[in-house]
Amino acid sequence: MNSTCTIHLNDEDILINDFDDTKTFKVSDNTIIGFIPIDGKKGFLGYGTSHCDCVFFDKSDFCFVEFKFNATSAKKVTENRCKAINQLSNTISYFDARLDKNYLDLNLEAYVCTPEFYPRDDATWKSLAIEFLENYGIALFEKTYKICK
Repeated sequence: MNSTCTIHLNDEDILINDFDDTKTFKVSDNTIIGFIPIDGKKGFLGYGTSHCDCVFFDKSDFCFVEFKFNATSAKKVTENRCKAINQLSNTISYFDARLDKNYLDLNLEAYVCTPEFYPRDDATWKSLAIEFLENYGIALFEKTYKICK
């Protein structure tokens, strides 16, 4: 569904028309966040090695986010999830190397954003999330939102 997105920044409203609000990641209950677009034409790392779409952080958390909303078939659920996790892994490795794994004691989280028709918390997802946590020490969520502390 296309609608208008309003970003409230520095006491000013910025309107974006024809915004597809079914393909968003919502951050709530925060005061200020830092946002870094990673992948794509205007991203920090641009095109090339596959990375996640963005990272954001606040005073408590540092979050890696990958969007997989373009999935059109439930048959490709596992394939899309695995591709997203690979992109998150590449980005985490990049940041780990550049930051010397020093995230200033921020809580690290990773998110895969998928369409609503994907099964939530099924056995396959739980297995992928456990493996990710074991490999990176980072909790992995399949959600389209983050409630900040």
